[in-house]
Amino acid sequence: NLPPLRVDLSTNSAEYQVNPQHLEILPGEFTQVAVVFKPVAENAVVLGELKIQSNDAAQPVKIISLVGAGKSAPPTIRVSPGALNFGRVRINEYAVRSFNIENRGSSRLEIRAVSNPINPAFALQQAPPNFVDPGRSVGVFVCFSPDAEGQYDDKITIESNDPNQGVSDVTLHGTGFEWQHPRDPDPP
Repeated sequence: NLPPLRVDLSTNSAEYQVNPQHLEILPGEFTQVAVVFKPVAENAVVLGELKIQSNDAAQPVKIISLVGAGKSAPPTIRVSPGALNFGRVRINEYAVRSFNIENRGSSRLEIRAVSNPINPAFALQQAPPNFVDPGRSVGVFVCFSPDAEGQYDDKITIESNDPNQGVSDVTLHGTGFEWQHPRDPDPP
């Protein structure tokens, strides 16, 4: 009857974490151990060691080399709202609405292109910046100024370096109407 193998695990770097740190393995059994790498710097190679100490008389200490490189997560674009409804706007007057471009990733978001609406009734008031830092957002303002009665529909397309959603659209909708003076039911 063999005794259980008692194991203590440790790393020599705070960027490597091992779990569990202490375990007991019965004869003929095995277990899994997780080593997690949490780099503190981007693009830096981090060398480390996993030290395994046990009550194994033949090999009481075993060292496993660890190598990792920090890499930042990609940018993640979120455009909201995805549609702007300007409602009813009098001919030759205007309404302004806005949408946000947010970077939910941990790398810089590059705004590569923002299309102007094709219909001249819609216009970007100002192009957004070329970059959005992680955790930040920018507002983009759009103006709607109809020159005739009727419904207007268009879209704005945003191209970015988000590897999962490189193209995002914001749809635009508004209605132009002509205001008419109410008639006096009883003229003098």
